[in-house]
Amino acid sequence: VHCTRDSGETAANLPAAYFPETGLAGVIVRNCAFQADNTKAMSMRLSVDYAGTYEHCTGGQYAFGGITTPLGAGSASGKFISCTGDQGSFGGQGIASGTFINCTGVSFVFGSGGIASGTFIGCTGGDYSFGGGYGATTASGAFHDCIGGEYAFGGQGTASGTFTNCTGGL
Repeated sequence: VHCTRDSGETAANLPAAYFPETGLAGVIVRNCAFQADNTKAMSMRLSVDYAGTYEHCTGGQYAFGGITTPLGAGSASGKFISCTGDQGSFGGQGIASGTFINCTGVSFVFGSGGIASGTFIGCTGGDYSFGGGYGATTASGAFHDCIGGEYAFGGQGTASGTFTNCTGGL
């Protein structure tokens, strides 16, 4: 799904290739790629809760509940299997409280700048991932076989979760 809109809205309500309502736990999305220019349109709607099930899906920047706007913080409370997100995805600057299995993100993902309280199995994130980042960040979830970059896993915040066979940077 590709949003080609070339006129922007307010930052809080940018158009998006996938524009769901918040907290739709019954949603199941499989084998989809959501794309946009990440300037005048986003791959996925900002500042909502992604509570459904997403399998083998790909999004751009701030996908799957990333970034905080005047509308509120995004969150990823659903189930995510083999999904990929760009910078700030999976509850980046918000909350990653769902189940994440073999998911991959770039930097500032999985509750970066916020809270990573979910279950993470075989996931990979870059710098400041898994509840890492600046300010009152928290990695309080269950992390198994995960890889993070510098300041990951509660870096510069609190690491109070369970960590099994995980690797992080500084």
